[in-house]
Amino acid sequence: FPSTTITNSTNTTSNSKTSLNAFVADNGIGCNAEETSALMRLIDARDAYLESITNANTNPNISMMHPKVLCKTYRQQLIECIQHWEIRMSDNHGTTGMDMNKHEDDEAKLAEESIELLKLTHAIVQLCETFLLDEADNDGDN
Repeated sequence: FPSTTITNSTNTTSNSKTSLNAFVADNGIGCNAEETSALMRLIDARDAYLESITNANTNPNISMMHPKVLCKTYRQQLIECIQHWEIRMSDNHGTTGMDMNKHEDDEAKLAEESIELLKLTHAIVQLCETFLLDEADNDGDN
């Protein structure tokens, strides 16, 4: 992976260097509009969840958002991402028809694989919500 070095200096006598692995936008790795939009909404949902925890800790009259709410929000964003992406793919396939060249065909196959991975992610999140969060709720009741 590409990496970058960050130099931290808290005073003039000591410097520490940290190497971070990072994806660079111009190296061919990136997100389409649907994925980017979903990621931003996932971050917003996580921030709202963390804020509810902070508010519940500082004010006993405010209840914390249940983790299931966050999980359902995550699943909903994945569903919307998949649906919008599939619609765009079907629109693109309908307009290009059989005139796709090898490069476009490879891109379409890669997009279909990515959509399938998102569907698997959705299924895993739903299974985690069903079995792990329900189990945690039941353990908390005992």
